[in-house]
Amino acid sequence: MKTPEPRREQAPLSNDRAIAPSTVDVVPCGIDGLDQILGGGFPKNRSMLLAGTPGSGKTMLALQFVISGGRFFDEPGVFVSFEESIADVAINAQGFGWDLAAMQRDNKLRVIEAGLIDSFGTEVGDINLEGLFLRLDHAIAAVAAKRVALDGLSTLLSAFSDEKTIRTELLRLFDWLKDRGVTVIATSERGKTAETRYGFEGYLTDGFILMDNRVEDKVAKRLLRIVKCRGMDHVNDELPFRIGPNGLAMYPVTATGLDYTVDTKRFRTGIGGLDAMLGDAGPYKGSTVLFSGASGSGKTNFAASLVDTACKRGEKALYFSLEESADQIIRNTSSIGLDLGGARAAGLLRIEALRPINLGLEGFLYLIQDKMQAFAPSMVVIDPISAVMVMGVGLEIDSLLMRTVYMLRSMKATLVITHLISSGSGGGGMAHDHPISSAADVWISVRAHESNFERSYVIQILKCRGLAHSNKISEFVFSDTGIKVLDAYVGLDGVVLGSALLAEKAKAELVAAERQAGIEKVERQADARQKALEARIAAMRAEHEAERTETETYSELQRKADRIEQEAIEAVLKRREPYARGTGDGG
Repeated sequence: MKTPEPRREQAPLSNDRAIAPSTVDVVPCGIDGLDQILGGGFPKNRSMLLAGTPGSGKTMLALQFVISGGRFFDEPGVFVSFEESIADVAINAQGFGWDLAAMQRDNKLRVIEAGLIDSFGTEVGDINLEGLFLRLDHAIAAVAAKRVALDGLSTLLSAFSDEKTIRTELLRLFDWLKDRGVTVIATSERGKTAETRYGFEGYLTDGFILMDNRVEDKVAKRLLRIVKCRGMDHVNDELPFRIGPNGLAMYPVTATGLDYTVDTKRFRTGIGGLDAMLGDAGPYKGSTVLFSGASGSGKTNFAASLVDTACKRGEKALYFSLEESADQIIRNTSSIGLDLGGARAAGLLRIEALRPINLGLEGFLYLIQDKMQAFAPSMVVIDPISAVMVMGVGLEIDSLLMRTVYMLRSMKATLVITHLISSGSGGGGMAHDHPISSAADVWISVRAHESNFERSYVIQILKCRGLAHSNKISEFVFSDTGIKVLDAYVGLDGVVLGSALLAEKAKAELVAAERQAGIEKVERQADARQKALEARIAAMRAEHEAERTETETYSELQRKADRIEQEAIEAVLKRREPYARGTGDGG
């Protein structure tokens, strides 16, 4: 059965479901995360058992189930308390903003106080549930109830003396309620050696949920596990939840689906040189940017610079400071020219300074969600995430980080995270030092470098999904106008940082000058040789020209002499010619 989504005070978490919607008719319990891991809600017209330790939230879940039905789903309910008075139940509910008196006036709820005497109608003799049935029947009919919560079932069952009677009466109770067409939640104590007080209650219901309130490493944790839910697929892992201002809430890992949409627009960081390293346009909007480094490497200043730039664009930013007060952040970052105080005064920046240890892992996650819903920022900063990671181990931390990242991605917010690593983690910090690094879209390592009795700072982009980026290590400096990322200077002996850069540049300039002087000397010598050679060539050409001229003159004179001689011969021959023909004088 398709049930319309309610209008809830609780923030919507995600439309992603961990499993496919159930083919069994379900009724939403009004707790998003729990509905998700159940495939839509509790099975309709069936019984669910909640067993847990003191303070685990059993009563809260049962009460929220019937209240949500009346407020959001047009399914009035009946809440039966076997341990608390109606007045105490109402006072407890008021702490979460639930007005039980108003709901009863509107015929959306009935609350029954059912002590042992009231339940059975007698204190001695044979005991049965007829008195309880009469009261329940009247309350269900009065509001046309569709939901019933039985809180403190263990107290009710303690009135029976043997296990056979307990089984019989408990089954009779659930069958009787099923015949009335209601969905039932019953709460019970945990047993000393079994999951329930008597060890068999969970077998008699259609569903069974275990709840726990434990302390590990001095940190309290509330956990929930669906042991069974007949006819329905469901998540059966142990999952954390929280009791917050609006009641029980949970955001399971399975709610972090991968079908979110992404933005193709990019934003500039406002840090000189960093945008150039990120392909000249900065990261994508809605991405996760991680700055990792040891203490004193400048992580906070980088995160604050991104916030300052976003606020100058008119965007809103939410800054979670987990180690410093808001005033301290504003004062310290003003030394590099950032005006976070002005952004906060303008309503563009909210700084939430807190100790996450006071909230717990789930409390911190829901604080982010609550503040996001109230402020709707386009950028969120968590500085540093390592302050949260000390509150848990292994999968707990991985789960929190994953849910935080994907929750903000689904809300289209850019997430900027700083992460403190140990100084012994190496140059860039290895991936196993950063559980968040696999979820980050842009991973930037900042670190200090000590040489020549001074400390310099370097930056390197270790990862940048979907963007061309620099693979070089660059130096950066802090100034009163912000952070400046410098082009790496490669000297004669490699990359040079800090004040040694001046000496290296002077040394390089001297070497270059000497090299230039040598080149100029060689060029002068070559020029002199060239000129000498050209002079010799000119002299040889002149000598050759003179010889050629002399030769030509001699040749011309020789030809002239030859002509004269030829002419003389021809003249002689001409004078002799008459005599040869016999025409001369004969003398």
